[in-house]
Amino acid sequence: MKRILTNILYVVIALALGLLLVDIPDEEKELQKISDQSNSSALTDRAVDQAGVPSPVAKEKKAPQKIADQLNFPALTGRVVDQAGILSPAVKAELETALAARENNTTNQVVVVTLKTLGGVNISGYSLELGRYWGIGQKDKNNGVLLVVAPNDRQAHIEVGHGLEGTLTDAFGETIIDNYIVPELTKGDVEGGIKIGAQKIVALLEGDENVKKDIEKLSEFPIEGYVMLFSALLIFVRNMFGIIGQACAIIGVSAFTGGAISLWAAPRLGIEDFAARGGITAALSAILLGIALRNMLAKYKNDAGDEGVEDNEYDGPDGDDKGFKGGGGSFGGGGASGRW
Repeated sequence: MKRILTNILYVVIALALGLLLVDIPDEEKELQKISDQSNSSALTDRAVDQAGVPSPVAKEKKAPQKIADQLNFPALTGRVVDQAGILSPAVKAELETALAARENNTTNQVVVVTLKTLGGVNISGYSLELGRYWGIGQKDKNNGVLLVVAPNDRQAHIEVGHGLEGTLTDAFGETIIDNYIVPELTKGDVEGGIKIGAQKIVALLEGDENVKKDIEKLSEFPIEGYVMLFSALLIFVRNMFGIIGQACAIIGVSAFTGGAISLWAAPRLGIEDFAARGGITAALSAILLGIALRNMLAKYKNDAGDEGVEDNEYDGPDGDDKGFKGGGGSFGGGGASGRW
């Protein structure tokens, strides 16, 4: 039900904003172009191999290496690859030890990655290709996870291998990013965001029921979503019922905007309580409605010059485990991303 409501909300938002055509972002086109070129190169190489020219092994390595070169992949130096240089030695050692222990217990490979830059490429596509190139996870289980943070691009992503997509779902990954990682990154605590993100990922993979329940609660359809859906209906009846429709539209726009602001701001402020978020949505909607009504009354006032209207403003690495390597696992694109 939550998934259906979420999809409906996305459709309503798209219609309300008049998005009739959504094009593929340039960075995704670039990533697809690189991937297509590499696949084409691999097919050509295999055709030449069948004719008995070069070595099959060398040719199979060529395509993924081309992707790695063009996307500037860092070397896999351990379970913590701090290319951005934002983690202290103590934090890196702590993460390395924790992730190594979990792998020994479960065989699940979890790798934390920080990047200097994405080079204009979408972080989800970058993470997918990086996971495949490194081969994170066991080959027969595809049980690898990458937590990728690009602080200069203000983006984070959790890439999940095929074998763990049922445990660490896209919805869970999105919740971890939006409610645990991004709030810390927004406050400037990059190390804290990465640590808590890795902890929640590992806890889910180990079957910690308390953590799972907390994340499931946070994954519930937000109250702002219900408000925005109802508001959209009010907006659509604008031209159906004359002045009543106009009034409904004003209420709808105010409530929709208030819900959208709360939906964006509440997780970043650490506000998780359902009732509290409902109160914030109601307050914002009331303020916006008041502004809209004031402007409407001013517009239709016969003698605006006799009664001035006062304007109101709303202020509004290097790990110690040098021998670590991927187990040959693969990824199919499961995961979640976030920005701050």
